[in-house]
Amino acid sequence: MLRINSCVRHRFGRQHRFKESRMAKSIPEGPEAGSVTGGPDPEVARVVYAVGEDMDVSDKVLLAAFEAALVESGMRNLDYGDRDSVGVFQQRPSQGWGSASDCMKVPYASRQFCTRAQEAEKDDPKLSAGELAQVVQRSAYPDRYGKVEDRARALVEYAKKTCATEATRARDDRAPDWAERSEGRFTQTLEYMYDELRTNQNAPLTWAIWMLNKPWAPDVDPADIAARLFDGATWTKWLELLDDAADRPSAFVLFGVMVAPGMPWDHKPKIQRMFDLNSNNSDELYFKIPDDSAGREVFYDIWSNMHYGYVGRAAGFDEGPLHAAPQLPGTGEHDPGDVITMQAGMDLWDEHGDEMTVGQFSAKVYATIDELDAATPNLDQVRKWTKP
Repeated sequence: MLRINSCVRHRFGRQHRFKESRMAKSIPEGPEAGSVTGGPDPEVARVVYAVGEDMDVSDKVLLAAFEAALVESGMRNLDYGDRDSVGVFQQRPSQGWGSASDCMKVPYASRQFCTRAQEAEKDDPKLSAGELAQVVQRSAYPDRYGKVEDRARALVEYAKKTCATEATRARDDRAPDWAERSEGRFTQTLEYMYDELRTNQNAPLTWAIWMLNKPWAPDVDPADIAARLFDGATWTKWLELLDDAADRPSAFVLFGVMVAPGMPWDHKPKIQRMFDLNSNNSDELYFKIPDDSAGREVFYDIWSNMHYGYVGRAAGFDEGPLHAAPQLPGTGEHDPGDVITMQAGMDLWDEHGDEMTVGQFSAKVYATIDELDAATPNLDQVRKWTKP
């Protein structure tokens, strides 16, 4: 966590103490530091929420905690950071937050933050959640916290709905809650993919592809690109077909490199690694949809398809070529469900551009699931959830 002048004395500089016995009985430990990569960790979110409930903090203080955790660590318990910063809130032992090992305990770190935020709120009730987070965190970039308010509210709601009695007990050897686990995968994947869409639509390579899509761009030989980047013979043959599908095949070959199976914008392998899924067990590749009255689950390929459509439009491609390219020989299986989910990503770009919020993304995901379900039994991306 980047800080302003650390020499400035602050009234929140002292370390706050609290009764460990009460915390140990009512709040789960949370994950070990450094144990989760990727998007926000639902388990961390539940612990932060449980601590806030246990301390009876206001809604504003709780929102401030979620905003700070998202900005500082992505709602993950990290064992590293700027200088000596560690943990969910990137607290610094050298600044009076406690020992490094304590700061990497999610309940401890959450209580430290909430205690200081409560004091700040008491001193100035007019402060917003983002301003409360800044008072506690003392960031060199004070406006960051308010900018993630939508995402923070969505995570608060998720934690509120899933923080039931069994979720707030210390972890033990009880049988896993399969519904909660599957819903957690859905929620974490949604957050992760939102970050991917927002990051990749503005990536340097996306900008380069957008430039190549312009009629005034230099004439580039796509076969030369293919030969330099990968198996030229295989891709040159594919490009002969691509000439009929896109006005600017050189732009499409770069895009194709990124979205091809196993490449950086193919998210299925990443999601498999994120949750240690068995790709040979198709049941593990369906995630239960939270707050779904129909009790459904959705196949995990929808996420990369939506990313394909959204980033493809950001890169300057029209809808026609984006729909045509996956149907070319050698590009893998393609079904009407892929068309629906790719179109959903294109619609997101056309409707919101680079200002899309996590709420807008989430709403589109749920609407797309309903559209897929309406096409059943011809499609199998959405089905009734069953316990493994």
